[in-house]
Amino acid sequence: APAPGGFKPPARTKQFNPPIRPGARAVASTASRLGRGGGTGTGGTGGTGGTGRTVAGGAPSVHDLFASRTDRERLGSFFDYLKPGERPGAPSVVLDPQVRAMSADTAVGYRVRDEANDRVLDSDDVRAVMISEHGCVDRLLEPDWCANAYRWTVWTQSCVARAFPDAADAVKAPAVIDRMLYRYEREMLRAQRPWVRRVLERDTPAKSPAVLCVVAIRRFGAGPDGRARLELTDGWYGIDAVLDAGLTSLLRAGHPGLHVGAKVLVQGAELRGSLEPVPPLSKNAKDLHLALHFNGVRPARWDARLGSVKRRVAIPLRTLRPDGGACASAVVYVERVYPCAFVETDKVTGKRTHRGDRAEALARDRWERARDAEVDRIREEGT
Repeated sequence: APAPGGFKPPARTKQFNPPIRPGARAVASTASRLGRGGGTGTGGTGGTGGTGRTVAGGAPSVHDLFASRTDRERLGSFFDYLKPGERPGAPSVVLDPQVRAMSADTAVGYRVRDEANDRVLDSDDVRAVMISEHGCVDRLLEPDWCANAYRWTVWTQSCVARAFPDAADAVKAPAVIDRMLYRYEREMLRAQRPWVRRVLERDTPAKSPAVLCVVAIRRFGAGPDGRARLELTDGWYGIDAVLDAGLTSLLRAGHPGLHVGAKVLVQGAELRGSLEPVPPLSKNAKDLHLALHFNGVRPARWDARLGSVKRRVAIPLRTLRPDGGACASAVVYVERVYPCAFVETDKVTGKRTHRGDRAEALARDRWERARDAEVDRIREEGT
């Protein structure tokens, strides 16, 4: 039967499966796929929390990067591609007020709750747990890196909990530690650097396409240059971005694609501030920013994967602006195709003759025969 308000619930529901570790069984539930359940991040390297192998440098592996989950799908497919606000029914879980008001700035000081051990953990405590209980190497797990990863993990998990309140356990210690182990495995052990880090280190051009998330609006354009300033992230590191006049006007007008939490597709950006490679967590990284142009920024899907995009995305020609900067690729509609036309002007009389392909071919043959005849005449006179 239709739900109140005339909304018809989706006829099918897909099942979410949690990360499957060696020796652990999959728990088929929505909450576990989104971070609920205490079994996703527990155990050491020799138990359910490790993979039982080593990577480069001899450091033990702590996460299988969900390789055992063969049925992974897009986040939106589970909800039949309904946005969070379009899901029917009321949430069954009341969120913590701190989680409901969480921002990327306040996530640094948030403490996740470990109900199994009746304690709360901050970034330093999570680092100690990763070293003592999961086998992470102390020299590889730097405090600055851990604090940065903790910030983005807590903020991301809180966004998931706000969008899908049934997954409120996403901001608890087991789920947060599991995501931290995932980041440690990818970036520290397997040297898989995210997009922002590669751009700051000058190994990837800033103009390459990427999907970024708006973290905060630092300035609405009231400064001396009249340009708005945002903070963007690829989910791993943050970077400041300065908007051009067209994007600044959209931000001031309250465009739905430019707000905190929105995902944007960025193409043709420029990295300004320094020509030297800069580590993302250094003090010099604050002096760099992305210069975004109107023709290179478009809204992205709410469930789009953050980070680099393999191919450039074509932009409709009608949405471009003359002062909006360069466009990586455009979509045009060819309404009519005309055949080739040739125009010949007589140097003596100034008369112009218009020809098509066939007439031009015939005229070219006549000219070549006349040229050959003239060449033969000159040769005969010379002999």
